Amino acid sequence: MSSVEMMSSGLPLIVSNLQGLAETIANNVNGFHISPGDSNTLANRLIELLNDDSLRLKFSQNSRDRAINNFSRQAQVDAFTHIIKKHLKS
Repeated sequence: MSSVEMMSSGLPLIVSNLQGLAETIANNVNGFHISPGDSNTLANRLIELLNDDSLRLKFSQNSRDRAINNFSRQAQVDAFTHIIKKHLKS
């Protein structure tokens, strides 16, 4: 949940390409995926975000939008409602 909390704060994220993190962060949309333990790529991605104001702002806005649209309470209620309605029609 910490990645979702950071996204809701509008932070661009750099995460290890691990289950859970890779699903919450859209690579090159609101952050970057890197291989676990790849410190060189981590450093390069950090430098890229530090040097590119427009990319950082884009990722920041996309993070906030993604958190609201996919992980907010309302998004969860809507998803569960859709599943329940789908199964009730079956």
